[in-house]
Amino acid sequence: MRPTNIITLEIFQNNQWVTYTDGLITASIIRGVEEYTGPLIQPEVGQLTITSRNPNLDPYNNNYIRYNAKIRINAGSTRIFTGRIEGIDVQYRPKDEPPIITINAFDLIGNVITIKATE
Repeated sequence: MRPTNIITLEIFQNNQWVTYTDGLITASIIRGVEEYTGPLIQPEVGQLTITSRNPNLDPYNNNYIRYNAKIRINAGSTRIFTGRIEGIDVQYRPKDEPPIITINAFDLIGNVITIKATE
């Protein structure tokens, strides 16, 4: 089953969430905490990697696709990842093919670690 039948990819722009699920090839999520086991858990940074052939995710075509933009993944009505874009890689193809775009993101724990590292 294709990921687009299961999940929705959204990126925040102009004060609203915009769907970019078309062209989605893969989505991989690594959770920072698998299960809450008590107040002494040490969460790790959660990560998201998506690969898509949606040309609207190309940062040269869409100014809202940029470093630190908000991104989220929903499975039906359940939110399974919320974070910020950390990196974008675009592989351009021949003219009749859309580019292959890979976006890496981290969750809010990653955002806190980034803030601490710059202080």
